[in-house]
Amino acid sequence: MPHQYARLMTHKTSRLLLSSCLFVGALVLAGCSRSSGSTAATSTTSSVPTTTLQLSTPLTSASKILHAVGTATTYGWNQLIGTSTNSGQSVGVEMLGNVAYVSGVGPFFGFVTYTWPDGSTLGVQMNGSAKAGANGTTLFSSPLTVLGGTGRYATAKGTGTFTGSRSGVVGSPVEATFSLHLSGGTN
Repeated sequence: MPHQYARLMTHKTSRLLLSSCLFVGALVLAGCSRSSGSTAATSTTSSVPTTTLQLSTPLTSASKILHAVGTATTYGWNQLIGTSTNSGQSVGVEMLGNVAYVSGVGPFFGFVTYTWPDGSTLGVQMNGSAKAGANGTTLFSSPLTVLGGTGRYATAKGTGTFTGSRSGVVGSPVEATFSLHLSGGTN
């Protein structure tokens, strides 16, 4: 009988020990997940340097395919290019815009690429609208979302806005202003 009692006690002790280990393990994991949650919160609230990039330039059409259909609808794409200045450096600006306009106004979407003399680039996506302005002008506005970059902008993230105006038909030069709020890149 003492031998069976010892075996029963060993079995109960083993189960108790296993249960205790599982409980302690669960507490440790819960503590780790809380710890990593607070670390994530800390990292999202930590101060990341941001840069505001402001560029203004006239953009002219380098290439385009536009189709006129019906009585007032124009659709297609336009490659607009220009040069601006940032911190004393020349910055190339290329806008690839897709349009679907009725009487010169409507939605547009596309991409803008900024290129610095050192070869660094920054790419953004736009999705905006063109509206009729005074005296036959067209006014443009779009939010911008940074897609990524190369060189000094390889880790850049951010958002911004594009505003502009055109005083001629679709495909005419556009007076453009870009305002970007960046983190992770250097100016």
